[in-house]
Amino acid sequence: MLRSSLIVSFVIVFFAHGSVGAYAPDRVVSLPNFPAFPSTTYAGYLTVGGGRQAFYYFAESQGIPSTDPLVVWFNGGPGCSSMEGNLAELGPVTLGSDGTFQVNPYSWNKISNSLFIEAPPGVGFSKDTKPPTTYTDDLTAQLNYEALQAFLTKFPEFGGRDLYLTGESYAGHYVPQLAQQIYSGSNTTIRSMMKGFMVGNPCTGDIGCGNADPTLDPFLQYHGFKPLSSSIPNKGGANYDPYDILVNTCANQRLARHINFPHPVMDAFKRRFKDVPTVDPCSDNVLTSFLNEAAVQTALHVTPTSWQECGGVDYDFNPKGVTDLYQNFMNNTNWKILVFGGSTDTVVNFAQTETVIVGLGRTRTSDWTPWNYQSAKDGMQLGGFFVTFDRVSFATVNGAGHMVPEYQPGPALELFTSFLKTGKPGRQ
Repeated sequence: MLRSSLIVSFVIVFFAHGSVGAYAPDRVVSLPNFPAFPSTTYAGYLTVGGGRQAFYYFAESQGIPSTDPLVVWFNGGPGCSSMEGNLAELGPVTLGSDGTFQVNPYSWNKISNSLFIEAPPGVGFSKDTKPPTTYTDDLTAQLNYEALQAFLTKFPEFGGRDLYLTGESYAGHYVPQLAQQIYSGSNTTIRSMMKGFMVGNPCTGDIGCGNADPTLDPFLQYHGFKPLSSSIPNKGGANYDPYDILVNTCANQRLARHINFPHPVMDAFKRRFKDVPTVDPCSDNVLTSFLNEAAVQTALHVTPTSWQECGGVDYDFNPKGVTDLYQNFMNNTNWKILVFGGSTDTVVNFAQTETVIVGLGRTRTSDWTPWNYQSAKDGMQLGGFFVTFDRVSFATVNGAGHMVPEYQPGPALELFTSFLKTGKPGRQ
């Protein structure tokens, strides 16, 4: 009888949440020089087309994992790793200013089950074919759709959750293109889960991001980086970070590898640093060093490889916008859609994004309205401004550069929280 009771107890424990299934071998218990995980964490590979392997990192919600939504995050580039978003921006544990990893008080997984996918295969720990693929947006979207299906095969209990897609920069293409795969694809479970998407500083329309950008000169002029009068010559060579004009450049030289399309400020930036080193000369480039440690790669269940923040894939960059997809979603779904932009980014400046969103021609449903966030130190503060249309909202984030959750983590979490609750940005 005792033996039978023990067997029953073992079965109950074995089948408890987070302990069995195809995902059990992917459980990450600890990482070197890392604090204790705030929630159950997994990492490993998702098999996609052609035998490729997409690397994923999944942190269950710190709130209510059994009911909180599933949120997928992509970094852009194209060719930048979503582990940057995880460990430097919005993940449960991020790299602190002192060069150590710390529990992130502004992690998005406080209210969501957070899934980070390195895309396309060949980026970061993800594995491409041999010889390597030259990727297109269409192929990347197809493989991301396959990766999402493979994830839900491993984690079937998340198959009924509300699903949101998120990302920044060139993920302004990845996210709506994956959304289109979900909309038109055969997986009815994922289609029923899909509730919307939000993208920050995104490549969206047919201005900027490899195209002419009529908003950039006025943006620079009214920030004091170019003269207002055309009669005053503009002498180039200023030492500033195009991703955030308020921060120092020294710790950000590695960012010159992030954007793979022509951009006048980035081009000047790269000329200043003609040979952008793999290792940042102004810091130990802790993130890259950390993810290349053998013990870290073993703990993350990855094949030993040389991880880099950006690069590693050939990509046929697409200068065409994705506004036709927006129109499709706005006309044929009830998805929430939020587009936001950091106010100090020049690479995809907020005026460019606002111009594209206004150009969608939707019916405006609000004025230009401030949104707020709760600062632990200073109380309620201005987070930025927003305007809503009948099927899409646009928001600015004060004092944020290209990577909004990194530069302004508190406001970014507020923006995310409000989006999930209401589909609109921030507290009014």
